[in-house]
Amino acid sequence: MASSSYSKVCISLAGAKQVGSHALEEAEKLGVAACASVVDSSGRLVWFERMDGTTAISIAMSQRKAYTAAMLHMDTRDLAEVAQPGCVLYGISDVGAGELVVLAGGVAIHLGNEVIGAIGVSGGSVEQDDQIARQGTAVISFVESDT
Repeated sequence: MASSSYSKVCISLAGAKQVGSHALEEAEKLGVAACASVVDSSGRLVWFERMDGTTAISIAMSQRKAYTAAMLHMDTRDLAEVAQPGCVLYGISDVGAGELVVLAGGVAIHLGNEVIGAIGVSGGSVEQDDQIARQGTAVISFVESDT
């Protein structure tokens, strides 16, 4: 029997902490109380932090935004555009018992051409959430991954 091995690159805990912490520094600069979640390439939670003053719904929303970006290999800002009525992915938010969201703030984390995870941010406007999440991924060239 032939042996086949499959190795999927995922963000490490150290990398997830770095991405998430960098994002929350941006939230603080903007004066936004936010939650940030970082998931691996399979959508499993690796790191989470909630700033003081965030709403309870932001916990779940940050995790769902990260999960959506990781599972679809697509930023949720871009997904929101193609999930409108009449568009190709209309109705996608009904898939997966509500786990997928089409609100900006979920950003796929790429290492080369591979998605190694995603960050989701919730607490501000969708524009602020997106900006905060993107700022978190700005450190990705310095982030290690697990194989």
